Amino acid sequence: MEERRNSLTKKYDMLDYLLKEEDPRYKLNDEEILDQIVMILYSGFEIVSTTSMMAIKYLHDHSSALQEIRDEHFAIRGRKKPEEPLD
Repeated sequence: MEERRNSLTKKYDMLDYLLKEEDPRYKLNDEEILDQIVMILYSGFEIVSTTSMMAIKYLHDHSSALQEIRDEHFAIRGRKKPEEPLD
């Protein structure tokens, strides 16, 4: 990113767009730019299977988050009749 910032050549690609500093309210730091690029690349590749796998891994690694989701699920389920779907 630093090399691209220092370059006088315009590339007209996503990285150039993210590095632009035209509006200071939306200026991203390097970590945010990297996150955006990874998200863009990730979102075009095996979205459902990879996202499902990452969600399961996250819940496995963070048992308190899993418990919160379970509690929320059962609270919603408790407010509905048995034949009513969750939405």
